[in-house]
Amino acid sequence: MFCERKITIPPKPKYTKEEIINAALDMVREKGADSLTARDLGAKLNTSARPIFTAFENMEDLKNAVTDAGVKMFKEYSKNFTDYTPAFKQMGMQIISFATKEPKLFEFLFMHKNPEAVQGLKTVEDTCVDVISKDYGLGIEQARMLFEQVWIFTFGLAALSAMKVYEYTEEQISDMLTREFTGAVMMMKSDTKKMQTGKPEKNGGKR
Repeated sequence: MFCERKITIPPKPKYTKEEIINAALDMVREKGADSLTARDLGAKLNTSARPIFTAFENMEDLKNAVTDAGVKMFKEYSKNFTDYTPAFKQMGMQIISFATKEPKLFEFLFMHKNPEAVQGLKTVEDTCVDVISKDYGLGIEQARMLFEQVWIFTFGLAALSAMKVYEYTEEQISDMLTREFTGAVMMMKSDTKKMQTGKPEKNGGKR
């Protein structure tokens, strides 16, 4: 007679990866990145840390997943900026608004070394560069240089807002972005004109 072999079916996970990620994202949004520990996340889920490490290899793996979820949330928040004119200014307004309303998440994503978050914004950058190129008649390289200059200024305002160093009104933010972007465009076009026409040499080019 043959003995029947019993097949052991592993227990169904108490929480899905998505549920764990959402709980971890909520913790970051509420209390910041330092609050995200296996013990505290387990307590939030009313369980031990074991289900977390069943779904993820380690905490770094979980944080990468939370970063992806945070970037997705950021993109969703700012996805309609191309519907406005000027589109790039609207993108800046939405970034600063996001930083103001989600300061802990903004800090987690963008205020420390986070390659995953930077890579996640690559599509946003490419869209902005394309919009600038079309709206202002600039080449792609010029548009990218302009994007980088104004992007740094915009993220500076966003960081100040997230850290509550300054509390700007929407009107103040709009005015500052307009001045920065207009000045950058004028400088870019001026430099382009100089390159095309060339500067006259002193003394008629004689040494």
